Amino acid sequence: MPFQANLHVVPSGRSTWRFAWNGTDQRGSPVPPGRYRIRLWLSNRTSALRKVGAFRPITVATSQAGRPAIALSSASVYPARDGYLDSVMIRSTAVVPSVMVWKLTSRGRVVWTRSFTRRTTAMALFVGKDSRGRLLPDGAYLLTVVATGGEGVAVARAVTIRVSGQRVTPALFSLTAPASSARVASTPGVVAGSVRGSMRIPGDGEFVSFVRPLPFSARPVVGLRATVCSSTSQPSGSAAESGYYVGYTHAPNFGLAARLGPGCTLVGGSAAPRGAVFDGAVHIYVATAAATTTSWQVDTVTITGTQYVLR
Repeated sequence: MPFQANLHVVPSGRSTWRFAWNGTDQRGSPVPPGRYRIRLWLSNRTSALRKVGAFRPITVATSQAGRPAIALSSASVYPARDGYLDSVMIRSTAVVPSVMVWKLTSRGRVVWTRSFTRRTTAMALFVGKDSRGRLLPDGAYLLTVVATGGEGVAVARAVTIRVSGQRVTPALFSLTAPASSARVASTPGVVAGSVRGSMRIPGDGEFVSFVRPLPFSARPVVGLRATVCSSTSQPSGSAAESGYYVGYTHAPNFGLAARLGPGCTLVGGSAAPRGAVFDGAVHIYVATAAATTTSWQVDTVTITGTQYVLR
């Protein structure tokens, strides 16, 4: 059914105007989907209507929300308030502005819900509690996002969020491995020979880089120390030094004194600096120092410290 929209423009000396049409008729009701032609007439106080311009047809299509996307900062939440994944940031995105409703359910029962006015993006924190502020039992919960947009068509998407009552607890660890089993970094100048699990460093000024993976920890490991041990006597006159890598460079904390008999020495003479841990591992090196006879054998590498586990 043809309809007409009248636009009254007050003379202001301008020769161009803009008019926006929102797909409704003169009563403000949405027009049916289809192709519409635009006809424009201009008039002034002294002349009759004059048809001007040629415009391309406008297609009015049904607009509706596509299935919303859901992004979670974490798939699990630990509401113990100990600083480890205490909350989950939820973000839902619709294709077109939509009214969104979130529902968290357990075996079909709604335990938490949020509603949002018409928008394309909705964000909120979930802290592992129900709508009344009570902690939820451990388990898997289904988060369903329903987006209603366009002509009232509702579409939905769902993801799983796990709630756990576990807490972060400190625990001491000690990991020892043969020197030959340690992952050797690809560092220029590395000279290594394996003899029954040991690592011998021959020559003057040569060094071996060890990369020891750390155990899982919910927080950064603290009090990390690396120790190198030898079960045999070193050649008379031998000397060596050790230290940590910080960002793939030598740290100024040498400290492995010459040792002629069997024993263990703390790398660098101190705890590992924070920068010595990267790529999920602690990075150390042992190098032969200038001496009359230069050779050094490392049999085991041990790392100790405090990790944080979930219990």
